[in-house]
Amino acid sequence: MDCIAALYGSDGSDGSDDAETEDAAPRPHMHATPLSPSQRIIACGGAAPPAAHEQTTTSECAAPMALPSPPLSEDDEEEAGLAPADAERMCPVRQFGHVDGQFAAHVFAHVHLPGQAQGALTGLLSQVAANASAVGSRVQAIDAMLHHMSLSRTLTLTLTQIDPFVEALLRATRSCRALALRTGSVAHLANDTSTRFFAAVELVPDEPERLEQLIDAIDQVVVRYGAQPFYAERRAHFSIAWSLQPMGTLDARTASALHGHVLQCSSVVCRVGERETQLQLMPCGSPLSSTAVSSNRKRARDQRL
Repeated sequence: MDCIAALYGSDGSDGSDDAETEDAAPRPHMHATPLSPSQRIIACGGAAPPAAHEQTTTSECAAPMALPSPPLSEDDEEEAGLAPADAERMCPVRQFGHVDGQFAAHVFAHVHLPGQAQGALTGLLSQVAANASAVGSRVQAIDAMLHHMSLSRTLTLTLTQIDPFVEALLRATRSCRALALRTGSVAHLANDTSTRFFAAVELVPDEPERLEQLIDAIDQVVVRYGAQPFYAERRAHFSIAWSLQPMGTLDARTASALHGHVLQCSSVVCRVGERETQLQLMPCGSPLSSTAVSSNRKRARDQRL
């Protein structure tokens, strides 16, 4: 058991949910492939995993539900706490203590913007920082390698639950298809407790029902393990910057600076502790046979052993 625990890393073993050091990346569906940090590669267009997790809410969102004990305040970037505002550089830190035998789990998709969008992103971040400074806030940009779209809240698992949880996700998502999403406007979001604020780029799926099916499938598994389902308002997004205070509003032109870029999401990632497993989504028009499903599941089990 000690060897297995060392493989996954405990819930409190990493100081900042990858913290968005966590946002690193991977890939393939029906086929679950455990990935080490150095192997992380891509999902929604690209590469890198999440870190402090991030599911946010706005005043228009339904009141979010709290996670069962042990409580987690993390969810993507929002998942991790932050250092004091007077720190030379704000860094995410864990807000919940280490609990032996407990592992933080989160399902997400990596987001990688196309090369032609990098200039617009740089300009947008500069404007976000300027607006925040005008209202007395400090902003920390999120490394592009850590951009991700959350598909679940953070939950905790015991060591014996990890493999069954990943297997259940594999079965639940095997009929879900790849997604095509378009970047929308920038929105200002806050975490559940309004202690962290984010500048987030909204993502609009070309076929909304596919995203709904994927989140529903993940929710079915998450709920069986005693955690809360995803937010009622499924507002797909990825955060590009965060602050301890509200950042100030952007004008319409600036807010739409990244609008219209197409991202392909061909796989999702299940992160448990420091271990990541990639679940590949079915390509359009290529239904997976039961034989292929069985083969992929066996390969996933073999790779975890």
